[in-house]
Amino acid sequence: MGWRTVALGLVLSLAAAEAYAATTKDFLYRCSIDETRCAARIKEVARIIQNPPPGARAPAQLCFPPGLSDEGLVGEVTYWIDEQVPSLDNKNEFDSIAAALTALYSCGGRSYEGD
Repeated sequence: MGWRTVALGLVLSLAAAEAYAATTKDFLYRCSIDETRCAARIKEVARIIQNPPPGARAPAQLCFPPGLSDEGLVGEVTYWIDEQVPSLDNKNEFDSIAAALTALYSCGGRSYEGD
């Protein structure tokens, strides 16, 4: 029974690592499969960069166009990321999403600069 617990723990830790330590290439692939989860991740990054935890970077102001659908948001963000030269494929997905959001939807606030 102990090996089942270890196997389950390994599977869960791999799933968690994929969700939070993914590259931009992984993010773009996941978006091509599940637009709903992709939109949720983009909105999560937007929330964090607009309201960062204490001691983190200064907040960025984002102004989304009225009526922007989840499909439109995903399309614009993923297109922007995919068009960057040099490629952002091996960058951290959070930094790439944040850069896309501030490039596309900045409303006078400070732009996010990834490390």
